[in-house]
Amino acid sequence: MSLSLGLSLSRSSPNIAGNYTTVRYTLTYSKSSTTYNKNGVSYYVNVNGRRATSGIYKFLQGNTSGTITTGTYNIEHNADGTHANITAYAYVGPTGFSPSSASKTSSPLTLPTIPRVSDLSVNKSSVPADGTTTITATATKKSSSFTDTIVVKLGSYSQTVTSGTAFTIPATWINAISGTSATATVTVTTKSGSTTVGSKSVNFTVTVPDDVKPTVSGVAVSEAVSSVTSAFGNRYVKTLSRLNIEITAAGIYGSAISSYSTAVDGVTYPGQSFQSNALNTAGTLQLKTTVTDSRGRTGELTKSITVVDYSPPTITGMTYIPCNSDGSENPNGEYIKVSISGKVAAVSNQNTRSLVLKYKKSSAAAYTTKTITLSSYVFDTSTILSGIDPTTTYELVAELTDKISSTSYSTSTGVPVLSFLAGGGGARFFGEASDEGFWVGNVDMTITDEEFEELENLLGGGST
Repeated sequence: MSLSLGLSLSRSSPNIAGNYTTVRYTLTYSKSSTTYNKNGVSYYVNVNGRRATSGIYKFLQGNTSGTITTGTYNIEHNADGTHANITAYAYVGPTGFSPSSASKTSSPLTLPTIPRVSDLSVNKSSVPADGTTTITATATKKSSSFTDTIVVKLGSYSQTVTSGTAFTIPATWINAISGTSATATVTVTTKSGSTTVGSKSVNFTVTVPDDVKPTVSGVAVSEAVSSVTSAFGNRYVKTLSRLNIEITAAGIYGSAISSYSTAVDGVTYPGQSFQSNALNTAGTLQLKTTVTDSRGRTGELTKSITVVDYSPPTITGMTYIPCNSDGSENPNGEYIKVSISGKVAAVSNQNTRSLVLKYKKSSAAAYTTKTITLSSYVFDTSTILSGIDPTTTYELVAELTDKISSTSYSTSTGVPVLSFLAGGGGARFFGEASDEGFWVGNVDMTITDEEFEELENLLGGGST
């Protein structure tokens, strides 16, 4: 018996939603001889290496031809819709005759690529989250019957957008960005009816706009030295005041304040609250606060305060002259005119000024005190002390006091031991020589020639 086989493959339209192509196989034969195998022959057909069908076939007597089997087989495509060419293989036998078996391989069948998930593109690689700058995502369909859903996501934020239509990233999305930028994902999901074909994603960068910075809403300043407030009211005073400073600041869109820095009078202080050193600058003093947030962004606030000038009381000089009651100079006068110059810081005319002159004989235990009225903060004043013994040394102490501190200045009167009158006609112990003759203090000790001779006789020093 002579037996020949025919094997062919054909395909129908691909199933796009299922991502497969249905292939039809047909196995035919042609034989000569009147013999046949009444029990039939075995056969099978493999399509693309897998068993598609098998069975028993009984040939008719004589020279005959016909179809042994025909059927369909689904070929699954790759995820991207592609598939290589396929073939089929058929085997028949044994027949009980010679030849006892036969086989056949079909011609290759080309399978088309099945369109799958839509292509996706984004027109920008980076966009700020400012609610203004636009970006566009475009999905290109593989099949017009498919539907696409495009979702943009960053952290817990998401929005559904339309293919080819510009959209923006809201500023609130910055809450999902810990630094200055983050990666957002655009995903297109393609469906065929209610069946999901698949999805595809593209990334782009979302940046934090430059103007998104932490804010310093307040710098509270108060006097740290209670005695300054008590003395001068609500004023900051040079060299006396220290500042209590507390900063109010906040991050933005999820950031947190990581550091504080405030420059005050040439010194930079860290921390949200602190106490400054004593202020060394008078006039307008600027406090510049800078905060840094967790994104590394900085915010600033400058605040100005007024610092009133101050320096401790100062006595710049103190002199005296012996005088008469009217202040006219008299070396033997029983008065002293004391002149004192100095200054007191006005502190916006809130300061006080008190000048006290204390004096006593150097041998006395206690001082006599005299208060001198000052009409201005910078002064050059004088006062006359009465009851002065010009032959005695006096200690003079001036004390100048304001609301905060005081200073003193000390001197003493000088009594000469021996003074000669110009021209040699007079001398004085313990005083200035102002008259002819010999004086001890204010006592005239001058003697005549007769008195001198008499004194010599009394002392036994006269001639015999």
